[in-house]
Amino acid sequence: MRLRVQRPTTRTLSTTKAVQAFSALLVYAPAPPVVTSELVPSSAATVLWRAPEGCPSQDEIESSIRVLVGRLPSADELTAVADVALGDSGWQLTLVITTGSAPHEQVLHAEQCRSLAEATALLVAVVLDPISTADTVSRARERAAEPTEEPTEEPTEEPAEDPLARLIPGIAEVAVATKPAPSPPRWRLGVRLGLGGEFGAVPHGTGGVRFGLSASRGIFEVRVVGSYWLPRRTGDGAQAGARVQLGTAAVGPCIVPGVRRLQFPLCAGLEVGGFCGDGAGVSNARSPTIVWIAATAGPGVRWWVRPRLALWADAEAFAPLAPPQLTLNTTGAGVVVHKPEPVGFRGLLGATFTFRTFR
Repeated sequence: MRLRVQRPTTRTLSTTKAVQAFSALLVYAPAPPVVTSELVPSSAATVLWRAPEGCPSQDEIESSIRVLVGRLPSADELTAVADVALGDSGWQLTLVITTGSAPHEQVLHAEQCRSLAEATALLVAVVLDPISTADTVSRARERAAEPTEEPTEEPTEEPAEDPLARLIPGIAEVAVATKPAPSPPRWRLGVRLGLGGEFGAVPHGTGGVRFGLSASRGIFEVRVVGSYWLPRRTGDGAQAGARVQLGTAAVGPCIVPGVRRLQFPLCAGLEVGGFCGDGAGVSNARSPTIVWIAATAGPGVRWWVRPRLALWADAEAFAPLAPPQLTLNTTGAGVVVHKPEPVGFRGLLGATFTFRTFR
């Protein structure tokens, strides 16, 4: 019979990449029985760890294997010989695992000897019992990811020993390090539609509609909206006056903190538009349109009733930067019939529909 020996492979191993050792299970497929004694450790140990002083000990390797699979391998299952040496390029491990038939050799490199010890324990455990190893590593990942709490009082008795604590520390650290990173926030494009009222620009206050688009990612959002505020007449109708209406377009950023499906946008912006007045109660009146420019700011609340549908309520203050005024000239002297307030307020209710998400 001939021994089939796999060619040595050289790999550079870091602590955070040790879990790649699971793939070695594919290499260790059983072959037809072959009697061999070349690589069986001279001692009774089925896993032999030979490393310089300062590296983890034989007991640490065996303890980690026991924690991973609950036991050490028997000679009938496998034998493993791990030789560690320090060279010019760092630590080198030559690991030979014999699975009852043919030996399989792995050559690994690392900056620390402990990394090679972790890889040895993990490789042996995977070949011996891959299911138990996977379950143990999963539990170690969950345990290490749990938040720690400060004890509120002194414990009355010694806590029970956690078997996972006997793992070589890096194995649990590797399990946590390989946990998938959270996905970055996605861009959300939405359509906004709302109804509301305002006081301060149009005489006596009025109602209006708002339509716009929003683009958000994480807690940041940008809105582009258009609003139309219905016409109202100045005065009480017994005297000449004007019917005033306002149309605006606005753009501005928002910060949107929140908890779960509830969010609290804080927005600011700049709006421009047309401030229109039609003469009422006079003949041959002109209908001027005056440029409107105002700064806006305000809070809101938004509740996502569905992944793509949210209901919202916004409160908004506005301040005209150059307040327009409407005058009525019937006797040669102009009379101011309407001038917006220095600061006005709006309230709106509406819904947002997200029509596209992307990264």
